[in-house]
Amino acid sequence: MEFQLKIKVPDIHPKISFSDKSIFIGSCFSDEMSLLAKQHGFQVVSNPFGTLFHPLALAQNIFDSLKGNEKVNIAQNYDVFFDYNCSAKIYAMSESELKKKVGAIRNEFKNDLKNASYLFVTFGTAFAYYLNENQKVVGNCHKQPAQSFTKRLTNIEEIVFSWNEVLAEIKRFNPKIQICFTVSPVRHTKDGLHENNLSKSTLLLAVNQLHSASNLSYFPSYELVNDVLRDYRFFKEDLVHPNQQAIQFIWTHFMESFLIDQIKEIALKVNEIKSAANHRIQFPESEMAKKFIDQLEDLRTKLADEYPEICWES
Repeated sequence: MEFQLKIKVPDIHPKISFSDKSIFIGSCFSDEMSLLAKQHGFQVVSNPFGTLFHPLALAQNIFDSLKGNEKVNIAQNYDVFFDYNCSAKIYAMSESELKKKVGAIRNEFKNDLKNASYLFVTFGTAFAYYLNENQKVVGNCHKQPAQSFTKRLTNIEEIVFSWNEVLAEIKRFNPKIQICFTVSPVRHTKDGLHENNLSKSTLLLAVNQLHSASNLSYFPSYELVNDVLRDYRFFKEDLVHPNQQAIQFIWTHFMESFLIDQIKEIALKVNEIKSAANHRIQFPESEMAKKFIDQLEDLRTKLADEYPEICWES
């Protein structure tokens, strides 16, 4: 008797190696995947504009970076300045400082995009807050007055049109880059459960259209959580975000999709070494502790010599 639906994860090519740089952008699920990729020794760039959930906000940041746009849509909260298209982690204490900071992030992201082998894009929600003064989608409202925005569900055509433009720009800029879309399994319950389902359906249909029209891949993170696991024991206490068991479950399938067996085996060893190195040693002065540290360093050195591209940063 089966107690779980089976899913066949896509066998995606080309595979990722330690010499490849991968960029993860999008929702908090993208943050989780990039942390695991880095933990397993891969070169990763994660959400340089902060965690963003809406497809149009993500597209705008890529477009601004590739086109060298200098304009910043500024929000001010007391004496702190923000960019409406970035998360709150991007801030400054003056308008000029913010413009300089955002410009530097765009330039660095453009360079990363030029040298990246993979771009992973995670859509979180199709509900958007449109700034009334210019009808532009914002990535973050930055605690501005509610009457400054109009909230509505972005339709499939808007998302597909915007991303078709951006995908064309990316491919012109870096023809070799592989692009993979996924839809976050995190429920946006504040919108309402029915509304969340409408939102996720919109994202899935938009990604399907983009996938059908271009040489893109799709990784089923949404389906792995909501169709395969399907149980609240795989969620955190908020019943919205997947817990570590679920994240690890998705990562295991991610490795099946994107890594050859040899690289997967090495990546698991890197994870073991990093995890052991982060383990708190009770008696660091003891001979046993020193022997453990020496053995760990020997393992790390051996792997580093064989695979110099492994990222050992935590």
